[in-house]
Amino acid sequence: MRLLLWVLGLSTSILFAPVLARAEQGAVAPRNRAEATKIIAGLRRVVTPNGVERLERVRINGIDQWVRSAVAIAATRSCW
Repeated sequence: MRLLLWVLGLSTSILFAPVLARAEQGAVAPRNRAEATKIIAGLRRVVTPNGVERLERVRINGIDQWVRSAVAIAATRSCW
């Protein structure tokens, strides 16, 4: 359980670090939806070396939809 909480905390830190850095620099807002979507996609990327990220097209109720799954796996030593 401790390891899971640590991994969640680490992944949250990794995800929001660029946001906080840009906020401190006085970043300007995106000019349109496409730019905002690109920024958010970049923030959601898994950047750890052991991370897994997949984007798959699946058919749900006859409609093709894109589903993203991502896992950030931290390389750690055993805590117990």
